[in-house]
Amino acid sequence: MREEEQRRTSQPSDLDAPDLRLVLDRLHEGFQVVDRNFRYVYLNDAAVVHARREREALLGRSMIEAYPGIDRTPLFDLLRRCQATGERAELQNEFEYPDGQRALFELRVQPTGGGLAILSIDITERQQLQAQLRQAQKLEAIGRLASGVAHDFNNLLTVIGGFADLAKGELPAGAPAAAHLEEALRAVDRAAELTRKLLALAREAPSRPQGIDLNDLIAGLLQVLPRLVDESCEIATRLAPDLWPIEADPGGLEQLLLNLAVNARDAMPRGGRLRIETSNQTLAEPVRMRWGRPIAAGDYVLLAVSDSGTGIAPEHLERIFDPFFTTKPPGQGTGLGLSVCMGIAEQAGGYINVYSEPGQGTTFRVYLPRREAGASRPEIRPAGEPRAGDERIAVVEDDPQLRGLMVSVLGRAGYRVTEVEGGPAAAATLARLARLDLLVTDVVMPGVTGPALAELLRRERPRLPVLFVSGYPGSAIAERHLLAEGETLLEKPFGSERLLAAVRALLDG
Repeated sequence: MREEEQRRTSQPSDLDAPDLRLVLDRLHEGFQVVDRNFRYVYLNDAAVVHARREREALLGRSMIEAYPGIDRTPLFDLLRRCQATGERAELQNEFEYPDGQRALFELRVQPTGGGLAILSIDITERQQLQAQLRQAQKLEAIGRLASGVAHDFNNLLTVIGGFADLAKGELPAGAPAAAHLEEALRAVDRAAELTRKLLALAREAPSRPQGIDLNDLIAGLLQVLPRLVDESCEIATRLAPDLWPIEADPGGLEQLLLNLAVNARDAMPRGGRLRIETSNQTLAEPVRMRWGRPIAAGDYVLLAVSDSGTGIAPEHLERIFDPFFTTKPPGQGTGLGLSVCMGIAEQAGGYINVYSEPGQGTTFRVYLPRREAGASRPEIRPAGEPRAGDERIAVVEDDPQLRGLMVSVLGRAGYRVTEVEGGPAAAATLARLARLDLLVTDVVMPGVTGPALAELLRRERPRLPVLFVSGYPGSAIAERHLLAEGETLLEKPFGSERLLAAVRALLDG
């Protein structure tokens, strides 16, 4: 007993009260102590911040006095149980402040001899970041699915449209079936538009980036917008006169602006005001958004589209950019409009955000990076006029229907065509040809890719021209470095005239 007492008295004494208070106040975590009547005995600085109350307004008062109604919550039931049993507990608790705002805390409750000690960690921001990560992962997964569907769909559209076009050409003038085929070709065009939306959702929409004055683009669309929105909707603009240039696909930005205008129109069934604004914005540091990626620091051109409509309910805001999510009645919306807007903005290197209150209208803000001097990106597209020929052409495509279509179109134009399914044996088959004037090949194929096949053939025929075709858009092919610079890519879906024009341009080049 003497040795135990000597051991205890030889250890350093506990910190005195002022030093202990200093240590606790420097904690990032909230620390509070309540007595057996749940009166606040102590709160450190972080706990005062979490409480959003003055320390003097809490000390000496009970939790029930400070927050009326808290005694009817599951949290208070747990505090009572800890007080009664002496057991510690850990939990997450969403706390609603008197002004209606909410915050999520991780609480660790430790009974003491005279009450409870509660450690609180504000995890609201962490939960928001995790939600953003889940949203990004969900969009990435949907994007991969959309990209794959669009690739296969483009193959089918090329086959359907191509054979319909061939059949139409074989009919005599004025044949009733010609009108039916024309309707089928219009349906193919509409389906191709849906494919472009899916590719925009996948952030892989065909892109033709160039230097743009956003004010000029908006001025051009102002000729169309009055016919798009209801007559009871007033359109107002405020465009910055010294707006910086941007680099983006003008067609994509037009689609983005039209989608936002339609969205605003639908939010104002009884009329209202649609306002379009532009301005220059410099962000000195990254800005975190509630939805989407944080906006990186830098110079931006800001496009703001606002309406005075019904606004968006809070429970819908977090899903507003989700693919296929819509609050419109069945048959009145696909749920792709705002997802496509996000895809277009991100494809241009930018960001989109939304602010809305029920009954107070909605504002979408699109941040587009300022264009650097001299910046430009090459376009990948064929040129030339369709003309018949008799050259030897090899067609390599793993899709038998699409391969048959291209062989038929080229054969009808007079070309001598060799049809190859693809795979590892394709190079050996083509190498045996005495003459080969042009290779037409899909980019992505099982066994051997189109670029690899072209490289093998060019070892013996260095000047062999190659026309690459793909259901993936040129922007995605370029970004993945699947083709060398200067190669020609024909994007699916394509018709007979585009195929013949691309072939003739390469043969004549």
